[in-house]
Amino acid sequence: MIVMGHKEENRSIFLDNVCGVLILYMIFYHFLSFLCISRYDNLVLRFLTDTFSFFMTWFFFKNGMFFKSAPQSVIWTSTKRLLFPFVVCTIIGLIIEVFYAYSLGRSIDSTFFRSLVYITLNLHPFHPVAHIWFLMSLWVVRLAFFLFDKIGFPTLVFAGISLLLAMGCNWLAYKYHYVVNFSLGSRFYRFDFPPMLGNVFHGMFCFAMGYFLKDKQYLTKVFICSVLLFVFRYIFVIKSDMRTNSTSDPYYVFYVLYGLVGCISINNISKRFFNRKLSLLTYMGKNSMGFYLGHYTIMYILFVIFNLSFDEMDVLPRSIAIVALFVLIVVASDLIYKGVVRCFSIGCKK
Repeated sequence: MIVMGHKEENRSIFLDNVCGVLILYMIFYHFLSFLCISRYDNLVLRFLTDTFSFFMTWFFFKNGMFFKSAPQSVIWTSTKRLLFPFVVCTIIGLIIEVFYAYSLGRSIDSTFFRSLVYITLNLHPFHPVAHIWFLMSLWVVRLAFFLFDKIGFPTLVFAGISLLLAMGCNWLAYKYHYVVNFSLGSRFYRFDFPPMLGNVFHGMFCFAMGYFLKDKQYLTKVFICSVLLFVFRYIFVIKSDMRTNSTSDPYYVFYVLYGLVGCISINNISKRFFNRKLSLLTYMGKNSMGFYLGHYTIMYILFVIFNLSFDEMDVLPRSIAIVALFVLIVVASDLIYKGVVRCFSIGCKK
């Protein structure tokens, strides 16, 4: 599971099950994007999209639930489990981009590398490792929360300030698309706000609320209120993207509320009704890092570099091929990650 400080002996099976569901949905979510299928094409996809719209929110919330303010543990564990994989995956992504550009006959010069840096910093959706923004964001969130917690800063005040900053970034995204033009005297300037700022501040809020609600969320009255509020999500729909902290409407506070009550609702449902091993879901929850790191890059190589397409196939063969490929990607993500980790471990021992 993508959680810091969550030791095997203290694992909660019901949370592994939630993690498994959301990781599986994340892979499906990205799979639809590469197939160029809108998540609002039909009622089933729309229902899934609206129901699991909080899936990235949950990973920040969950990490907040297990936060422990031990200096060496926070700094070293966060760096080892978040920053190190981020750096390694970024290098892998850059290598893939270089080889892909070379195969297309593009010039590998300073302009090319500047564009790669720009794409990485601005969270371009079809970069080979675009999905790993979460690792860097969570690393920043954990260190920020640790520092403020050390000086005795109240958790709810931290959450409130983070929410206000996230709302400000959302306003920039909604109104200006993170680009602000202004003039000083006779000169005109353009300032590009990094989209990562928005998801970091939003992540800080979710992390702090996970920490604050770790036990309180399981109170019956909190569970019932959360479910009732979450149902409203199907009536007043807001399309959103946590990666860029953007929404389709200016009602950002509803998006944040839906995410929070979604986390509380699914945790309670799993704890009350599915607090047992569920084979595939429990396994995916316990080993989520491999599925998370591998799936997107595999899809990028298949759909972008090799230009895989099912458009010319008949409906039935196309459906079978798509399902088979999805299963293959899920399995391959886990196997490749475990193989890499095993090789790295052997190399370190030598």
